[in-house]
Amino acid sequence: MILALDPEVGSRQRADKLIASFRVDAAKLAHSCLIAAHDLKQRVGKSGRPPWEWYDDFTALLLEVAETAGVVPSLSKDRILGAPGGWLFDAARTLETFFDPLMRSPSAEACGKRLERSKSHLKQKHRQNHSPA
Repeated sequence: MILALDPEVGSRQRADKLIASFRVDAAKLAHSCLIAAHDLKQRVGKSGRPPWEWYDDFTALLLEVAETAGVVPSLSKDRILGAPGGWLFDAARTLETFFDPLMRSPSAEACGKRLERSKSHLKQKHRQNHSPA
């Protein structure tokens, strides 16, 4: 009766139809959710940390910017302190400030490690794309 008072519903008969439709739709949605939950349980991914594949794209973009600007995209590590440095590192740290906080490297060392891994991944992809068939 309360639903029928809503001007968009307007009558008890339309309210009853709306409730019946909701029940059917809710049942269909619940069934689909159960199927999806079962399907997700069947999928098994690799164990360990998920890869930061998006960081490869970020690194590739930085390398492209460096090339366009005519800058050597250096990435180095201080032998004594072990601190990362270089143009690529500085650019990444600066641009990471625009990322969602959860996407940012938690430390300078982590950023350097991500860049090293991404450069390695990009080299592997480059080799695979240009290998003779």
